[in-house]
Amino acid sequence: MLGDTKLYMKIVAKGVREYIQEKYISFSHFKSLLNTLKKGEAMQLHVRQTQMQSNNHNISNQSVRKVALSVCDTKRYLINAIVTLPFGHKDTKKSFKNIEEN
Repeated sequence: MLGDTKLYMKIVAKGVREYIQEKYISFSHFKSLLNTLKKGEAMQLHVRQTQMQSNNHNISNQSVRKVALSVCDTKRYLINAIVTLPFGHKDTKKSFKNIEEN
């Protein structure tokens, strides 16, 4: 039934460990990044995580700083803060023609 459904939030940050996503990244981070995009700014959220790495059969722990969330997307064309289209899409060509005419 519709009244019994539960809403849940799924945090997705590629390349970031699951415990980092659960403990440090929340919906407010996504929202604040989108608000900065509306203001014309480009912000990123960085996280530090540890990982094991092997180099010449020597295993060591390394601390790595990664970009967890970013509003900059090199594979998609931003229509506004919410709507994006992939490069090469038929509607992006129309948008580029409108920009060139102005």
